[in-house]
Amino acid sequence: WNPELCRTDSDGDGRTNGEELGDPDCNWASSRVPDRVTDITHPDENRYSVCDPYDSPQCQARNQFVNCEVDKFDQCDAIDDPAIRTLELRFPPTQIPATETNYYCMTFNLPSDQDYHIVANEGIIDNANVVHHQLLYACESDVPDRSTPRPCGMGATDGCSIISAWTVGQAGQCFGEKIGFRIGRSTYKKVILEGDPPTQEGHAGGKVTLVTIGRSTYKKVILE
Repeated sequence: WNPELCRTDSDGDGRTNGEELGDPDCNWASSRVPDRVTDITHPDENRYSVCDPYDSPQCQARNQFVNCEVDKFDQCDAIDDPAIRTLELRFPPTQIPATETNYYCMTFNLPSDQDYHIVANEGIIDNANVVHHQLLYACESDVPDRSTPRPCGMGATDGCSIISAWTVGQAGQCFGEKIGFRIGRSTYKKVILEGDPPTQEGHAGGKVTLVTIGRSTYKKVILE
């Protein structure tokens, strides 16, 4: 860090690097606290970095590459299998406390008439302002019954295996050709959905695609 670099506008947003990093007068030295420690931004010279302030006139042209639209889940060959069956797991509208982070869990029974393989999953998110992520655990039959969403804390599902995950910006998850997670009569019969349930304004959950197929054809995958 030197005065020349400090006075440079690396990202072309009209502000010097020093202004963005809290050293507008370019007098910072090692082991010293900058003159300003709030409203710090990143003066990245990479032309594909987001220019800040995002909505400012000088940044609008630079930020045209930014696309915040979620991709559609339409590139998964496995869901076109004629033997597929779709299972929707949803949190009901739930009153949640006004705290920064909440983890709730709810238990669902899986089909147990025969074995199935989960080959894809897709989030069902009506309120993206509340829901940050969801995890789906496959569990043995003796897990605690949570017929309604209950606070559980992240990772409060001992004895279960994570089989799918969704987070903000993700359209869905396709396990790939000839890969699936076996559930049903001879194995896992319950799943736990963990995440941030919606308020009374919306719903959240997951859409799981199941396929009936010979055990030797699909391999089991566990995400830990």
